[in-house]
Formats: sequence, structure tokens, C-alpha cells
Amino acid sequence: MKKEFCISVSKNPGKIGETIHNAGYKHLGLNFQYKAFSSNDISGAIKGVRALGIKGCSISMPFKEKVIPEQFVESDWSSVSYFYSIVALSNKSELSIGKFYNSSIQGDKELSKIYLKFGVETEFLDVQGRIVLKKIKDFVLPNKVSIDLTKHPDIAQTIAVTCFGLGINCDLFGLHTLKIKETDRLLALKIELEKLGAEIEITNNSIHLSCCSKINENISIDTYNDHRMAMAFAPLAILVPLKINNPDVVSKSYKNFWSDLKAINFNISG
Repeated sequence: MKKEFCISVSKNPGKIGETIHNAGYKHLGLNFQYKAFSSNDISGAIKGVRALGIKGCSISMPFKEKVIPEQFVESDWSSVSYFYSIVALSNKSELSIGKFYNSSIQGDKELSKIYLKFGVETEFLDVQGRIVLKKIKDFVLPNKVSIDLTKHPDIAQTIAVTCFGLGINCDLFGLHTLKIKETDRLLALKIELEKLGAEIEITNNSIHLSCCSKINENISIDTYNDHRMAMAFAPLAILVPLKINNPDVVSKSYKNFWSDLKAINFNISG
């Protein structure tokens, strides 16, 4: 049977922690082994953990406060979904973004697999803590995709908009929690995508989008006090001019979103 190793890093680890953890694992019948490691270079230790693909480890004294700063903390994978959409909707694009890791345990890392369906590949540069998103050369888009997002509902809006922009029919399932977020996101998606020309049906837990031949221009997208509505629709500006109402709503989760878009040459006014 495969044994799972649990590790910690500190400057001068003692034996008490190992003894207590391993006794607990044995009592519970778990095939785990706890091991404490010493290090004088916490930055190097963390880089080593990530380079080896270790999913995580505990950090003890005197490094607990040192690992809090941003350079050691992975970014939110759902926030990078909008940049996956940007690359997918562009003719030719490559973006380098941090901090994201192949060893991440965040569920929304599934983006790196999902967006392969839309011709976007992910290169992991774990030692630098960065990913590179780029178009797959000569990629042929599918006519239709069907995706279960039960474990990843926060990226549903972005995927729906990506499919609409690429002219791909899609069925997205597992979305029952979207009705009880900042707004009823299923209904909000239906209303706003229909304004842009989409044919879309929703149920209590799914979206069914039929592609259209033309995207309506200069449409004002209502955001319903929902940060993800604003950010999910923004990439469509690559294809047609549009307006995002109440753009400041993004400050709930991503206050620098618009400035980051400007940094990659989006023309933003208002």
C-alpha cells in the first residue's frame, strides 16, 4: 500500500511533533508518516517543495511570519480564468502570469485542462512561480463542449463567455450553487448573453448555449453587483466594443483587474 508522507519545515525541529503525529496516524489506522525537516533558508525550501511537486507542507518557527508575504503565497486560480479567456479569444497571444503552481491543490487549477479544449496550453514554471498561457498552433476548435463544473462553479461564467466568443456550442452542468451567489448567475448570464446575440437556455443547474454567427456590438453589460460578471465579460472586448456597467464591482476580489488589462493593451475608458 502506498504511504503518504506529511512534512513540516522549521529551523530546529524537535521530535515531539513527529511522535504525536505518527502515534495519531497509527491509532486511526492511516498509512501516513510524518517527518520534520530543518532549514535555514525558507525561501529555498519552499522552492524545493514546489519543484518536487509536493502538494504542501506545514511551516513552523521561526518562519511562520516570513512565509505570509505575497512572494510565497499562490494566487487565486479563479482570477486567472479571465486571462485564459483572453488568450482563447485572441488570434495570437502569450501571457506570463504569477503566482501559480503545477503542484497547486486549488480546485480551479482545472482551468489548465479545460482550456485545452479551447486551444490554450499552460506551461508551468514552478521554480519562478509563474505560468505561461499560449495558443496552440493550428488548433481546430470543437463544435461543442460538455463540461461538468460541479467542483468548479466559480469559473462557469468565464467558460460560457469564452464559448460564446469562439462560436462553440456548450453544455455546462453542476451549476446549482450559481443561483445563490451575489446574484442568480445563471439568469444573469442568460440575460446578458442574449443581449449580445446568443441563444441560451438554463435550468436550475445547467447552461445550454448555441453559437451564433454575429456578436452584437456596443452592448452595455449589467453586472448585478457581481464581480465575476464584470470580469467574465471583459475579454469579449477583444472581439467587439462593449461597456461594463458598474466596473468598480471587481474590487471585491480583484481590485487591480482593469489596470492589469490596460497593462496588456486593453483600451479601457470611462
